[in-house]
Amino acid sequence: MRTRSYQPPTPVQRFAARRPVLLAVYAGTPIGLVIALAAWPRVRTVADVAFVLANWALVYCVFALVAYGERARQRLLVRDRRRSRRAAGRSPADRSRAEAD
Repeated sequence: MRTRSYQPPTPVQRFAARRPVLLAVYAGTPIGLVIALAAWPRVRTVADVAFVLANWALVYCVFALVAYGERARQRLLVRDRRRSRRAAGRSPADRSRAEAD
C-alpha cells in the first residue's frame, strides 16, 4: 500500500486543481517570453518562429499536465478521507467483513 500525504492542499494547489489551463497560461507566459527574448537574435525564418512557439506551447502543456495531476491527487485525497470516515463509523465486525471483501 502506498502512503499518501494527508495534508490539506495549499491555496496555490487548490487554484491549480480548479483551473489547470489558467495556471498554464499564468505560469507559462513569463517563461515563454524569456524563451522568445533569448531566441530573438537567432530567429531568421518562419521555421525559427514556429520552433519558438512550439517550445512555448510545450511549456504550457507541462504546466497544464502538472495541474491536472494535482487535480487527480486532490480527488484521491478526498476519496480516501471519505473512506476513512466511513470506516471509522463502522463496528469492528463490519470492518473485518469489509476488509475480507
